[in-house]
This record gives sequence, structure tokens and C-alpha cells, in this order.
Amino acid sequence: MKRVFKIIGISIIAIIVAFIALVVIIAVTSDPVEVDPERVAAFAAEREAERRAVALERQVQFIYDAASGMTLEQAHGIVALLEDVGVGRIISARNDFDDTDSTILLLIHDEATYEFNSGGNELPNNGRYINVAVDRSTMKARSIFFRHGRIYFEGIHYATIPDFYLDRSQRDNIAVSVKLNVDNFLTFPLTARYDATQLWRFQRNMYDLLVTGRVTAENAFGVRSEFFFEVTIDLYAWAVTDVILR
Repeated sequence: MKRVFKIIGISIIAIIVAFIALVVIIAVTSDPVEVDPERVAAFAAEREAERRAVALERQVQFIYDAASGMTLEQAHGIVALLEDVGVGRIISARNDFDDTDSTILLLIHDEATYEFNSGGNELPNNGRYINVAVDRSTMKARSIFFRHGRIYFEGIHYATIPDFYLDRSQRDNIAVSVKLNVDNFLTFPLTARYDATQLWRFQRNMYDLLVTGRVTAENAFGVRSEFFFEVTIDLYAWAVTDVILR
């Protein structure tokens, strides 16, 4: 019986070895698959173009649905202008219902501005949206405002949307500088505990940035206290110009 099992075992091993040898022979003798880098790049570009086209049509549909009486071609024109002033991928658009006989007011969010406004940076009323006033007679944008900053008016570009907000990486980098400067005003900076950056408020115009937030730290008596800070940053020099701790 043991001899039978031994023979069977040897047979199985021989089959496995033969199979592996066959695979190796096929791999060695068969022609390698040639990859054309240009065709691969062209295929990738084609897929990317299709993705962008689908995303564009979705954004156009947002504008078209929000502006009563607008054609798809006119909605394309609005989206093209929004791209020119730095608007990213539009994720929502609605009618403010504060229209006049001559104007349609659209309230728009793109990904970056929505993320920026979702923390402690949200403004009341319409300040947190990209405001687009559309002329009813031409169905073209008359003005664009964001966070009360003039972006576009009567055919003139005054600024871009990114001039009035900070993306997450910018806020994280600024937070490091803010903490270092606030620490200089604390009695025991090693005891400082700052609120999460998402809870800070970043108020930006084209020239200055005001960052406000809260920190807890031990005071001169060794008692943990709560402080509110205001840090002003010159955006041209990217330098802190004022720190207020109260």
C-alpha cells in the first residue's frame, strides 16, 4: 500500500514538473506582445476627452435647469465664461428667485468654493455662493461676484474666483505660520491646543487675509485658558503683519 501511494505521489510531481516546463517553453518561444506607446497615449487622451465632455454637459445642464428660458447653447456660453474666471467643476446651481424683469440671479457652487465654505468660512445670505446675474434679453452673464468681491462686470474681468478663497493645502500651510506666530504671544506655548483648521475662519480679499480661531493654553498662573486669535497676512509678501490675542 505504501508503495502504491509513493508511485502516485511521484506521478503527480512529474505531471506538475511537466506542466511548468510546458509553460516556460511557451513563454520563451512565443512572440512578445508589442505595446505602441503612441496608441496607448492616444487611447488615454480619448478617454480623458470623453470624461471631460460628460462633465461639461453635466455642468451645462445645471445652468440650463436653473435659468428659465435659457437654451443649452446659451448655458454653454455661461459655463465657458465661468471657466475663464476660474470656476472649477460646478456641482450645483439654482435660481435665487430674487429676479427682476431684466435679470436672472443664479447661485452657483463649484467643488473648491463649496469645500472652502463648508467649514468656518461660510458667509450669510448669498456671500457664500458664486453669484451670476444673467441678462434676460441676451441670456448672457452681466456680472459675477463671489464673497462680495467683483469678478466680472459688463464684459470686464476684474479678478478670478481663486483670488477670494484658499484651497485646503493653502489653508494647511498658512495654519503652520499662524500657529508659530500665535505661540509667540502665549506664556506657555508648549501647552497650546488649537481647534481643528476646519473650524478656523479665513477671510480673504485680493490683498490681505484675516485668519481667526481659538486656542487653549496655560496662562501665567498655570491655569488653562481659552484665547481667540486674529492674524493678518499680507498676500503679496505672504508675511504676517498683525497678531491679536484676546
